[in-house]
Amino acid sequence: MRNREFLQEYKKKLRSCRYAANTVNTYLHCVKPFLREFESRELEEISEREVTQFINRYRSEKQISESYESHMLTAIKKLFHLVFNKEMELRKISKSNLKRNLPLHIDNREIKRMIDSSPNLKHQCIIGLLYSAGLRVEEVINLKNSAVDFTDQQIHMRNPKTKKERSLPLSPYLIPYLKSYRRSYSNERPVFEGYKNDVLCPRTVQQIVGSTARLADIEQDVSPTMLRNSFAIHHLQAGTRPEVVRKLLGLGSEQSIHKYILVANQEGERMKSPLD
Repeated sequence: MRNREFLQEYKKKLRSCRYAANTVNTYLHCVKPFLREFESRELEEISEREVTQFINRYRSEKQISESYESHMLTAIKKLFHLVFNKEMELRKISKSNLKRNLPLHIDNREIKRMIDSSPNLKHQCIIGLLYSAGLRVEEVINLKNSAVDFTDQQIHMRNPKTKKERSLPLSPYLIPYLKSYRRSYSNERPVFEGYKNDVLCPRTVQQIVGSTARLADIEQDVSPTMLRNSFAIHHLQAGTRPEVVRKLLGLGSEQSIHKYILVANQEGERMKSPLD
C-alpha cells in the first residue's frame, strides 16, 4: 500500500468515524509531508522516535505554526491508529521549542516609523501608548482622560480585577499628540472612542496597528501585543531592572518576566526608545 492508497484508506476510516469534512481534509493535508518523507519505508515499521524526529525537523525547516504542528501530530497518530491499528505514544513530542515561545517584537525605529507614517492622529496616539507605556489592548480601550497626568507625565492604571494600581511613564514625545487629539470630554470619558462615541472594540485596535505597520512598509504582521512586548524588551536592553519592568507591565509572578529577559540578552543593547 503506497501513499495514494494510504490516503484513500485513511480518508475512508475518518469518514466512518463521522469526522467533519473540514477535519478530514485537514488531517489528510497534514499527513502528506509525513508520507512523502517515509515513502520508501514500510510505515508499520516506523518507530515513535523517527516520527518525533520528523516532526521536530519539519517544524524547524518549514517554520510551521504551533496550531499546524498540533494538527500534524494528531493526524499522524490517527493514521497509525485507524489504518495500521497501532498506537503511537507521541505525547512527549515538544509542541513548541523555546525560540518560538519567545515574545515577538519589532525594532524601535520601526515603531517610530509607524507613528510618523500614519496620517491619523488617533491612530498615532493609540500606537504610541501601546508601545511607550506597554499597555494592553483593553487598557487602551478603557483609558480615561482622568488617568492621563500631563503635569507629572504619568498614566495611572487600575486593574479592575485585582484593584491594584500602577503608574506608567507618559512619554514626552507623545504628549503633543495626545494634547492635540484630546477633546473637551469629561474626565471620566474614555480617551479613545469608536463610532458614534461608542466603546472602541479590541478588533479595531488590532486593525489600526496592522494597517499602520503595512503603511510603514514593515514586513512583519504587527499586533498590539508585539508593541507591548517591544516596550518590555527595549526597557530591559536600556538597563531597566527586571522587577521594575514587571511592575510596569502589571505582571504578577516573577517568572513572567523571564521570557523578555531572554530576548533582551540574546539581542544585546539597543538604542533608547525613540518615544523618549
